[in-house]
Amino acid sequence: MSKVELELPARATSPRAARQAVSGLLRDEGISGVAYDDALLIVSELVTNAVRHARSDIELVATFDRGELCVRVSDNESAIPRTAAPKPGQAGGWGMFLVAEMCSEWGCELHTSANGKTVWATLPIGIPLD
Repeated sequence: MSKVELELPARATSPRAARQAVSGLLRDEGISGVAYDDALLIVSELVTNAVRHARSDIELVATFDRGELCVRVSDNESAIPRTAAPKPGQAGGWGMFLVAEMCSEWGCELHTSANGKTVWATLPIGIPLD
């Protein structure tokens, strides 16, 4: 199992930092192409949502194990993300809709010992053949 953990501030630059960290993990595993792009989109959407809505420090944990990427993003906001389909032409609101459509599973766990939540998503990624 490969893993990357990253503490991020609630800044506009955090999604890019998260993508860079997960990009390294995926490259080390030999992942490229559409699967690579899809994985980075999921990372970007989850971290962007935390930056925009929680406005708190963020923890990113991404693991790659047996052909599956699991991305977990924790923040200090207890509001659960919505997945309603945005209207065509709508500029925002597509993030969790895309996550739900692209991933095999996703969910949200409220923290019991403190305020906040962890939003997680799993994305099956084929392991390249040599």
